[in-house]
Amino acid sequence: MPRRDDPIDSLHGQAASADLPASGDLPASGDKPGYPTTNNGGSAYGPSGPGRTRRPGAQGRTTQRPHGRGGWHRRASRARGRKKWLLVPAAAIAAVLTGGIALAATGVGGIDFWVASPVTVQALGVDLSKAAVGQTVTAGAKIVAASQTTLLDVALTAEGPDGTRVDFANAHNWKLGTSQRVFTGSKAFSRTGTYTYWFRYRKNGHWIDLNPRLTFTVGTPGTPTVAVMPSAPSSTAAKPTPTPTSSAKSSSGDSTSPSTNRSERGCVNDPGACGYPTTATAGVPAGTKLTVVNGDLNVTTKGAVVTGKEVHGCIDVRAANVTIRDSRIIGPCPYGVSTYSASGTTVLNQVEINCVNGRGTGLAGPNFAAHAVFIHDCENGLEIDDNSSVVDSVLSARDGAPSSHGDGIQSQGGNNVVIRHNTLLEDTSITSAIITNPTQNNGWIVEDNLMGGGGYTLYCPEQGTNFVVRDNRFVPPKAGSAYSAKYGLTDACDHAGISWSGNYLDSNDSVLTP
Repeated sequence: MPRRDDPIDSLHGQAASADLPASGDLPASGDKPGYPTTNNGGSAYGPSGPGRTRRPGAQGRTTQRPHGRGGWHRRASRARGRKKWLLVPAAAIAAVLTGGIALAATGVGGIDFWVASPVTVQALGVDLSKAAVGQTVTAGAKIVAASQTTLLDVALTAEGPDGTRVDFANAHNWKLGTSQRVFTGSKAFSRTGTYTYWFRYRKNGHWIDLNPRLTFTVGTPGTPTVAVMPSAPSSTAAKPTPTPTSSAKSSSGDSTSPSTNRSERGCVNDPGACGYPTTATAGVPAGTKLTVVNGDLNVTTKGAVVTGKEVHGCIDVRAANVTIRDSRIIGPCPYGVSTYSASGTTVLNQVEINCVNGRGTGLAGPNFAAHAVFIHDCENGLEIDDNSSVVDSVLSARDGAPSSHGDGIQSQGGNNVVIRHNTLLEDTSITSAIITNPTQNNGWIVEDNLMGGGGYTLYCPEQGTNFVVRDNRFVPPKAGSAYSAKYGLTDACDHAGISWSGNYLDSNDSVLTP
C-alpha cells in the first residue's frame, strides 16, 4: 500500500511518491525504500511566504518569527582499586605550553602569539590495551585550552573494527581552561578487533576531532572471554537516576522515572544530577551485543521484535504492533525509523538513532511509544503524529545544511500526544526544542521536561485545545549561553486552549508565565 503524500526535503533526494515493496523484512541488494514528497516539494504547512503570525507578549516575542526560517515550518526529509593508566603524550601540542598551562594569544614579552589550536589533547590513554570481550575499558584524555571556555559537547569516542563509531562518554557544557583537565569514560565491547579512539568536541554546531588517535584491541587470542557487564560510570557521567517509587508501562506514555527535584538549580550543566535522562540512561544499554544489519530493514511481520541489532540503514515498519529495542540505527536516512505504514502501536525501547549528517528525521509517524531513546545528529529528532508518546529520552537536533529547520520534536498534525520527562537541549542555531502545527495539535501533554535552546524553545499551537504544558524546566532565554533560546522561551502559549501550570526557570526556580 503506498504511503500517504508526505512532503520531504529535496535535499535528501526524494522527488516523487513511491510505492514500497510489500514483502521481505530484509530488502534485496539495491532495494531502497522511496520516501514520497509533495509534487512541488513545498512546505507541509503551506507555501513559502509570511510566517506564523506571532502575538506580542511575554518572553520578548515579536509578531513574526525573527529567525529567517522562510515562513511556514516544513517537514525535513526534513572499579574497585586504582587502575594503571597507559597515558601516551600527544606527538605535537599546537599551543605554547608552560608548566602544563596553555598561553593565550594576547602576547608575552611583546610577542603576539597565534593560537594554532584553542583546545589541545596533551595525553590520551586506556587502562587496558588488550581487553577481553565484554571487559570494561576506561579511556582518558588530558585536555587544556588556550583560554577559559565552555564546550557545548565533548566526547571520548572510538571506531570499531567494522567502522562503527561508539562513545565511551559524552558531557554537555564542559568547562575547560588553561589548567589541565582529565575527561574519562568507560565502556564494554562485544566485538573483537582493533578499536581506534580519540577526543572530540562540538563548536558552532560542528564536531571537531582532535589528534592523537590511538588504538586498543578486544578479544585477542591471549585474552579470556568474560561475561558482558554494564560499563562503569565515568567521572563525567551523569549521576544515576534514583529508583522510582512506582512505575508504569512506557507504551502508555508514562515515565518510568520519578519527577525531578524542582529545587535543583543549573540542571542544564548536568541533567543526570537532577534526575533527567542522559546518554547513560537512554539509548542502547552499555555492554549490549549488537548484530550488524547492512542496508535498510523493512519490518512486515505482525508482532515482530527487532532486538540487539545495529542497522546501517533505515527501518520502515509496515506491520502491526512491532517492537524495536536495545538497537542502534545509523543513517543517513530521511527517516531513521518510520511508522507511517505501520498499524497498532510501534514500541521503541532503549534505541539509539544517529542520522550522521544533521539531515533527515530520527523517528517519524503516528502510533508509536518511544521510551529511553537517544536521537542525535538529525535535523529533527522526532516527527510526532497521532497517538504517540516519548518519555525518558534524550533528543538533540542539528542543522546539517544552511536551509535546515531543525527541531528536537516537530509535529505537522497529531492529536493525543505525550511528551514526558525528556532532555531537550538544543543549539540556538535551530528552530526549537518543540514546535507544533498552528492549527492541528490537540490533546497534548508536555510535562516534566528539561528544555532549552532554539529561536524559541516551545511553539504551542495557535488554535490548539486541551494542550497541557506543566512542570517543565526551561533554560533561561537570551542569556548567550549554551541551550539558551535566542529570542524567547514560548510562542502562542498564552491563549485559552493552553493549560499552563508549574513551569519554571532552571536558573532560579522562578515561576514562568507564557
